[in-house]
Amino acid sequence: MIGKITILNSKDRKILLQTLNEIYGIEELPELTYFYQNKKEKLYVVNKEVFEYDLHEIRTNAMGLYIGTFMVDGFRFSIDGSQIFGKLAKKNIFDVSEKERNEWIKGEDLFCEEFENEYVLIKCGEDFLCSAKVKDGIIKNHVSKSRKQKKVFGED
Repeated sequence: MIGKITILNSKDRKILLQTLNEIYGIEELPELTYFYQNKKEKLYVVNKEVFEYDLHEIRTNAMGLYIGTFMVDGFRFSIDGSQIFGKLAKKNIFDVSEKERNEWIKGEDLFCEEFENEYVLIKCGEDFLCSAKVKDGIIKNHVSKSRKQKKVFGED
């Protein structure tokens, strides 16, 4: 443990992989990366070069890229995490149309009959938008207000 962060050891990486495999069908994690978790159950990824520095001298709550959060009932990828790990997923991928993508980017919820009460990766074409949970046929949009767009490129 360094400051307020905990580096995932091999046992923790195995649990992470098992969770991602169960939910998304991800069978392997990138080898040259380190994962760490802060006290809020948020998971980050960093390159190994970061550990060449004396991290005990640095007061930080986070470093690297936030890729997702451990939830009580699974794991929800962040936007960036879904874009990195989405291509490794083999299941629970919800394909949306460009119209649905635009609604999502604006902050709207999506209707989903294909999945129920599980986490899904939302994908439009080759692009992964994020990860969210389907509940009662609806995917609630948890994208932060600062990342939502009022007007989507290409719309009239």
